[in-house]
Amino acid sequence: MRHDSIRALYRTWLALAAGRVAPARSEIDPKTITRELGDLFILDGDTENFACRRAGSRLGHALGRDVTGSGYLSIFETSSLATANEMLDQATQEGEPVLFSLRDASLGLPRPAPAPAPFERLLRRPENAPPAQERRRAFEGQGEMILLPLTHRGRLGARMIGIIALFEPPQLPRKHPIELSITGTRLLGRQSQLRAPIGLVPGARSGEVLARHGHLAILRGGKAE
Repeated sequence: MRHDSIRALYRTWLALAAGRVAPARSEIDPKTITRELGDLFILDGDTENFACRRAGSRLGHALGRDVTGSGYLSIFETSSLATANEMLDQATQEGEPVLFSLRDASLGLPRPAPAPAPFERLLRRPENAPPAQERRRAFEGQGEMILLPLTHRGRLGARMIGIIALFEPPQLPRKHPIELSITGTRLLGRQSQLRAPIGLVPGARSGEVLARHGHLAILRGGKAE
């Protein structure tokens, strides 16, 4: 959980839940999350057809379209749909908060992290020189999403609140809409804390998780990762 908006919303959700499975939709006060509103969305519907009830302006800029009224699955590219739907089920049916790692699907595979510069080059580098272009591009198109269950009229998961936040959001609204790839998921757990050492599992394998022990995830077939 690396993005400030994600952490802030999760802290608010935990405080409002106060030991319960989830807080109520009516307990969410926009005045307490004003800085996060631009990235925020609210889902409602049923497990077969959740849609965005509202979506913030920064989220619209990042995705190149206003997703208010659009289906939850319309945010994701085809290969991520099964994982997106499964994680929604975890949140709505089990009351599990879910963290996603994301990438702009139009950019293809992630770039490898650039190798550290040789020590001699670091010594010669001017003190105020800007970071290398390659390093700035390391987080290009990447971000996080959190999905948090709410109760509404006594029903768990009837509403969902969440944030999609890119690490390097566009300065201006995109001219063309994008879809997102899920590159990892994490079930945060009802009793989890922000620094719980639970590792990411590749999105394509999230359905194989049978149990978690600390930083290990036990996958179907008995393999621990």
